[in-house]
Amino acid sequence: MANIDHPATLQELSVEYAKKQPHQIEYLTEESPILARIKFEAASHPLWDISEVVTDIKGAGFVQMNAPLPKVSVDSKLEKEDLNIMGGEIFVPEDKAQALGGEAKYFADKMPKILRLSGNDTEKHILYENYLQYMIDNEKVVSAGGGAASTGKTGLYSMLIVRSVPGENGGLYSPTGFKNGAMLDVKPINNGALYHDDRGVLGFGVRLKGYFGMRLKNPKTVAGIVNISKSKLPTITQINEALVDAQARPGNTAIYLHPRLKGWLETEYKKEILRTTNGDKALNFLVSTWNEIPLISSYNFNDGDDKAVSFE
Repeated sequence: MANIDHPATLQELSVEYAKKQPHQIEYLTEESPILARIKFEAASHPLWDISEVVTDIKGAGFVQMNAPLPKVSVDSKLEKEDLNIMGGEIFVPEDKAQALGGEAKYFADKMPKILRLSGNDTEKHILYENYLQYMIDNEKVVSAGGGAASTGKTGLYSMLIVRSVPGENGGLYSPTGFKNGAMLDVKPINNGALYHDDRGVLGFGVRLKGYFGMRLKNPKTVAGIVNISKSKLPTITQINEALVDAQARPGNTAIYLHPRLKGWLETEYKKEILRTTNGDKALNFLVSTWNEIPLISSYNFNDGDDKAVSFE
């Protein structure tokens, strides 16, 4: 299927392949700036991906004239990763559909809102279940020292540093996706005929479905700071060290965080290290940089309700 043989954003993939439903991706990423930024590659198979993970490498080196050359080798292992389903089902009772102009009009009117919510949920899943969990599993997080509140929300936030590397850190999409000219395949349930939902109500339904995933295969591309609170912000040294741990580089690295946390950092450190920038006009959430690395905020982070991470 694919003409794009390099990592691409969902918007770039949509322009190339989703010609029948070009606005799907606009709605999906409208409130999900991090999802819009991630670059995706075609998975090795329609429903899963098999990737090669380098376990050891011996490179070339300098030797004396007429001396034997050193042995160069790359050891690796194969890992299988199942793709996830992005999608859902939409149902409208028969009478409501008739009152609002028919089921086709109803679904068309509701689709933008549904896609925006789907994008929000997908981005949150990537932030917490993929990025943060991968950092915790590989001991790539440090604590700012904040403690969870005893009642109500925990009061805690997280800051994630992610460096995109083809084949090592990025998104995955099914190579058979987009086959119907849309990012998410839309099909009527029961061939568009009336059916009873779980409550026994008669109506119409459609389902949306696409297969996507994340490839995280190199711990040297990520770093996180957790247990952040308003009274316990990460220090300049902690943030700089986290950037070093992720081997951050301008152009392929970003700092992801909640807008409230970003505001606290700006208040605390703006005169010292934060700089305001116009940046990428397509990312309205991009306001400033830390040592040339953009801070991209998203409301899809928990607002002061992250779980405390234990370091015992």
